[in-house]
Amino acid sequence: MLQSADSSTSLSGLPIAIPLDRRRPCCIVIASCIVVFSLLHSISTNFSNLFALIPSRTIYGATVGTLTVPFVWNIVTFNLFETHPLKALITGPAFFLLGRPMEEHWGSREFMRFLAFSGVINGVAVFIYKVFHWYATLSETDFFQPLCSACGLLAALTVGIKQAMPMDEVRAFGQAIPHLKGRTLPFIYLTIGCIGLLLGFVTGVEFVLCSVGIFNGWLFLRHYLYFELTQAYGDHSVDFELATLFPQPLRPAVAFVASLVHQAFQACGLFKTRRDNVPPKSYYLNAPRVTLTPEQATVDRWRNKGKQFLDKYISGGQGLPARYKYPQRTAAMAEEDLERDGSKAAAPPTPLI
Repeated sequence: MLQSADSSTSLSGLPIAIPLDRRRPCCIVIASCIVVFSLLHSISTNFSNLFALIPSRTIYGATVGTLTVPFVWNIVTFNLFETHPLKALITGPAFFLLGRPMEEHWGSREFMRFLAFSGVINGVAVFIYKVFHWYATLSETDFFQPLCSACGLLAALTVGIKQAMPMDEVRAFGQAIPHLKGRTLPFIYLTIGCIGLLLGFVTGVEFVLCSVGIFNGWLFLRHYLYFELTQAYGDHSVDFELATLFPQPLRPAVAFVASLVHQAFQACGLFKTRRDNVPPKSYYLNAPRVTLTPEQATVDRWRNKGKQFLDKYISGGQGLPARYKYPQRTAAMAEEDLERDGSKAAAPPTPLI
């Protein structure tokens, strides 16, 4: 989908070598797990009972001896496989195409932190959604039905593409799609989810995963991703506000709602950006005064005199001898110099004793 290679490209178009520690194939392993786990899910019900998100097992778990073990790990593991192998054949390669440039750009460590954060938030959001839906409808099938989908991780990766390479062209089968940049991927992905929900190809849980995945992907990149170049956490630039994930006509409404939510969290002391903080005082305002030694004072005084001399010379030669005011020397000045040098050479040397 996106053009990627073993080396990234700078703003000037020159390739930049990627360190070896940023070529670890974590995205290959996860993409393979999506395909393999989906096959196991379609074959074995025991695999689904262990790793799919089942709200009843997440709360009550299973009894092992005298202990009751809740299956809390299925909040994360349900993101790693699909309900049908055909979906996995689409999701797995898509995850690899989106995840490979992200892993090369961020490094394997930050890439895995990003996926772990997105997976946990996706699981918690879907679990809360299913519990409230069960209380509202009193449908036991929602409480005991296994859930699994990797669309939430794909939604988070589209936001990563938007942040890391917004102006890169989106490619399909080696061909660039005209007028389609990386910055438009999150909204296009959400639009496809809306159309699929209306047509019945996408379930309500999958649409919730798409929406939550886009938001928590933006949240992690906005506040928690570590950038080695600036040695700071989060992209707090204006170009990566939440409203920039949507088209221009929708941005005022999204920005208004986002500002209200941001002010509420800011009042609680959460999710503050660097622009919200008071800038630190300059070091030089609080620096201690240093006492100069006599030698240092003399050097400083002569340095100031030299600066004044150069300023006068550059400004027009005020206060300098006449022969130094102009770059060209006259013939009279040259004759005076010759006579002075000749008189010095003809004079007898002064005896030392």
